[in-house]
Amino acid sequence: MQMSEQQYQASNPGDLTVNKLRYWRYYPKWPTIWFLAVAGSFLLAWYLHWSFWILTGIALALLVFYWWLIARHYRIACVTPAQVLSTSPMLIAVATDLTKGEGQFPCVKILPAPVGRVFGTVPRVGTRLAVLTSYECDPGDELPHFVDIDPKLAQAASGKEQELRRLFDSLSEEDWQQLEAGLKQLGPNPKPGLHRLWEEESGE
Repeated sequence: MQMSEQQYQASNPGDLTVNKLRYWRYYPKWPTIWFLAVAGSFLLAWYLHWSFWILTGIALALLVFYWWLIARHYRIACVTPAQVLSTSPMLIAVATDLTKGEGQFPCVKILPAPVGRVFGTVPRVGTRLAVLTSYECDPGDELPHFVDIDPKLAQAASGKEQELRRLFDSLSEEDWQQLEAGLKQLGPNPKPGLHRLWEEESGE
């Protein structure tokens, strides 16, 4: 599974439509910041001086661009397997291959995530999740692998069970085995962050 922002394409794109209010509830930081920027500049323009309308226009354009980026992520990012690693704090583990097409560069990323109910069930350690993952290239795009990933919960974009099951069904048993093998290699209580399994295996 590989994907980046330009010449690379996801082998299993999510093609998921984003419910903005739902996404805002799961990932409130940046939607709230941009909303307050628009609202604040609007109030300044209305009560203080007309020149603040320029600031309002800029803030509104940035808000629209932000939502375009989120919609793009869920449309073209790659569906990858994840599971709940801890519930206090809530941490998930995401497995994928950082390869750009040649060679294998397996990794597991441990990160906090606002996991909600999964098909009506309270998440527990080991609960399987589907995430939409984008991939980051090195500055010169010279390495044979990507350097980082940005996974986002599928359930943050949609609460439709049919859509979420479609994503789960697109993952093979091999995908889940890759996640299990990666976690086994890391051992108990792995630290948050990106773990490049090929480096840890070779002791680099």
